[in-house]
Amino acid sequence: MVCTESGAIIELYDAELEALQQRIAERHGYEIIDHSMVLYVKPKASAAQ
Repeated sequence: MVCTESGAIIELYDAELEALQQRIAERHGYEIIDHSMVLYVKPKASAAQ
């Protein structure tokens, strides 16, 4: 993930998401040899604002 406000890069791993990517590739007759995903994020506004 990349924070659009600070530029911070936050590593992300989710086993469920990895499995979903594999299933999608296999469903279409492919195998994943490499991949990348970038989520552009910003901090949630605090409840006080």
